[in-house]
Amino acid sequence: MARSAITLTDLSVNAAVAWATEVEISAADGASLDVGGKTDKVMLVILNNYAGSKDVTIKAGANPPAFRADLGDLTITFAQDAQKCIVLESARFVQSDGKIYIDFAASMTGHLWAYRLPAVI
Repeated sequence: MARSAITLTDLSVNAAVAWATEVEISAADGASLDVGGKTDKVMLVILNNYAGSKDVTIKAGANPPAFRADLGDLTITFAQDAQKCIVLESARFVQSDGKIYIDFAASMTGHLWAYRLPAVI
């Protein structure tokens, strides 16, 4: 299975940033987000437009580097047409290759976007 690559958009303080690149959900393939070695302050925005509730699973990472990987996967249920933001804990979800893996329930459709939140000044 070749996961769909998600582009990470960096947000800035006191500046307008273009909307992140939209990725279409592929329930069969899942998705991966390359956080480029900087694993903190990552936020996913996910929209479920399937005609019913569906689950999204953020896969537990590998230890190391994810020393809290033993907490396991995070599964969130999305109602039909629900859009949610999820801020990810890097110590739980990053894989040994520096990516975060996302799986979708069978037949789920929708879109996702990824952002890195800025450091607070």
